[in-house]
This record gives sequence, structure tokens and C-alpha cells, in this order.
Amino acid sequence: MALEGYQNHSVFAFAVLEGLEKAQADTSGIISVMALANYVSDRVPEITRQRWNYEQFPMVSLQGQNFAIARRQVAAPR
Repeated sequence: MALEGYQNHSVFAFAVLEGLEKAQADTSGIISVMALANYVSDRVPEITRQRWNYEQFPMVSLQGQNFAIARRQVAAPR
């Protein structure tokens, strides 16, 4: 069962969006699909435990090679 109603998103969607900002990136700012999946796998049960006292665990099934999914934006100097 997917839990809804967290920060105007489902818990899963919230964790994905948050992960695009906070998941572990390499030295050039690249976030891989596996890094994002690991972040979401850790974050969803954490959020659901805090909010509903229930742990929801997303299903993860990755096959094949890891690949870049996003590049973290670097703030321009002021």
C-alpha cells in the first residue's frame, strides 16, 4: 500500500524528489540511478515511521549497469 499525503506528494515521490537534491553524488555532481534508489530505500521507511508509526518499504529491482540519472546543480557564485 502506498502512503499518500506527505508534503503534497506520495511518500515515494517525495523521497525521489528529495533524493535528486540529497543523494550521494560523485565528484562531478552526477547522481546514479543506484544512488537514488539507495536514498529512496532508506528514506521512505524513515518518513513513514516518523509520520505514521508504520514502516513502508519500496520495492527495488535493479538489473544491468548503473547509469547517471541527474546532475546536481551548483549554485553560481555571487
